[in-house]
Amino acid sequence: MSTALSINTTVRLIVALCLVLMVTIPSCKLERMEGGDYIDPADKSILAFTVRKPDSTPFSSSEVKSVIGGDTITISVPVKTSLDNLIPDITIRAKSISPASAEPQNFTSPVNYTVRAEDGSTKTYTVVVKSAALRSMVFAGSNNKYFYAVDAVNGSLIWKFNANKNFCYSNPILYNDIVYAAADNTMYAFDAASGAVKWSYNAGDKIKTAAAYDNGIVYFGSYDHHFVGLDAKTGSIKLNVTEPDEINTTATVVNGNAYFSSVNGNVYVVDVHLGTSKKIFKTGGAVFGSSPTVVNSTLYIGSDDSNIYAINAANGQLKWKFDTEGISAGYTHPAVANNVAYFGTAQSLTGDDAVLGSLYAVDANTGAMLWKKLDHKGFYSSPTITGNTLFTTCFDGNIYALNAKTGETQWKSLIFPNSNTMPTVAEGIVYVGGGTGNLYAMDAATGTVKWKFPMPENTFTSAPCVIGNSGTIYSR
Repeated sequence: MSTALSINTTVRLIVALCLVLMVTIPSCKLERMEGGDYIDPADKSILAFTVRKPDSTPFSSSEVKSVIGGDTITISVPVKTSLDNLIPDITIRAKSISPASAEPQNFTSPVNYTVRAEDGSTKTYTVVVKSAALRSMVFAGSNNKYFYAVDAVNGSLIWKFNANKNFCYSNPILYNDIVYAAADNTMYAFDAASGAVKWSYNAGDKIKTAAAYDNGIVYFGSYDHHFVGLDAKTGSIKLNVTEPDEINTTATVVNGNAYFSSVNGNVYVVDVHLGTSKKIFKTGGAVFGSSPTVVNSTLYIGSDDSNIYAINAANGQLKWKFDTEGISAGYTHPAVANNVAYFGTAQSLTGDDAVLGSLYAVDANTGAMLWKKLDHKGFYSSPTITGNTLFTTCFDGNIYALNAKTGETQWKSLIFPNSNTMPTVAEGIVYVGGGTGNLYAMDAATGTVKWKFPMPENTFTSAPCVIGNSGTIYSR
């Protein structure tokens, strides 16, 4: 009797326990099954977020990087990607998301997405999509028909463009991911990432200058006597001024005024808003490549008459001139830093045995000589100043690094640089073309070669334009 009672009691306890479990299990937090796992009804997770192109085709996995951090999602897409109509692909662990996955979105500004959990609670995520920055690159033109884009870190080729023309006389510049460079009589605008030609402009004669960029316009002159301004995006003509001389120096644009010089030694200023031009100064000789340098309202320029001039940029009044001892100063333009003007001279104008020029530092305010170095080396290229170091190339086949204050040589390297190429210094690296058929990257402190990019032997190059790792642009 007692045994039967014990069994009945046990059965009743089991039944009661089952009833309790039936009541309590539905009230448990882990309620819904998904893929074999219980899901928290309060879960509002975004597990993955990526985007497709406007035509619905996917980017490659290497092109898109998505980072989900807290309530912010950051997505990087390829350079130059239009952000105004991308298609999101979203994976969630929740009831719903708004806006919905696959619904095209304008990501030019951050977009908020609201995730709703099974229990009705919500969480807002902010999605930020950015075009990736241009990789660190070096751009340089050459006389072997090609314009090059090279990886600044390892010297590998990114792209090249064959114009069947000479690019070496026009130093490239870069603005808003567009590279501007001239070859023979044509100015080109290249997409920096791909090398695609966005537009080109044909002048009536040679363009042997770099473009100058100011407020969305690129300015340059040519041997057809025209000084033009083109819309930087489209290449449409915004300014066209006719001058009496051939223009062969790069303009400097300051406060709406473009300063440049001519083969005949005249210095002109063009008001780029009004399109008016006037001659403000005449040197005593030809100017072959000495582009005006304007610093603190003073214009510095060299001439074939063996003088460096400093003039008032507003009215052309002479402030001082420096005699370069019978050696032409008409090929290089002065570099001005810390109230010092640095420049090199080429060679003597007369006599059967030409005398090669030297490198000078003079007081930018008075013209008083501070030092003279590298005597009789000869210079067609202009110096580059970075910090307290001056970099220059000369006729003896070396690139030099000098102490800018004293003129003492810190290092030199025999790379047979092009006689007219200028070094460009970016983030501790010197980039320069060599006559040995290479474009060099060298440690700025030691001269050690980091890499060299091979070109055909005896190739001349322009001064390089560089995008540094920081995204800063360095050009001459």
